[in-house]
Amino acid sequence: MMKESKCFPDLPLTVIARDPEVSALPFIKHGIPADEAYRYEQRWHELQQELSRLSQHGEAIAKGSDHGIHLDKPDQVIECLLKNKESGAWT
Repeated sequence: MMKESKCFPDLPLTVIARDPEVSALPFIKHGIPADEAYRYEQRWHELQQELSRLSQHGEAIAKGSDHGIHLDKPDQVIECLLKNKESGAWT
């Protein structure tokens, strides 16, 4: 719906997504074939990249975390918040 509306504001946008290499592991542990798990996670990651392109100032990051990014990598969440604050996005 956002893409079709063509009115997403052009402001800093950071999509903090899980790392497909890490997030496939629980699927594999529960019996999903590895190639299928990695393919699923890679496609999901591509969709997150697409989401980040809603803004010309968008980016997507995923480094070493599963679904609980705020628990696995709180430093990355804080870094993104500080970066957006410093950019003036919160004025």
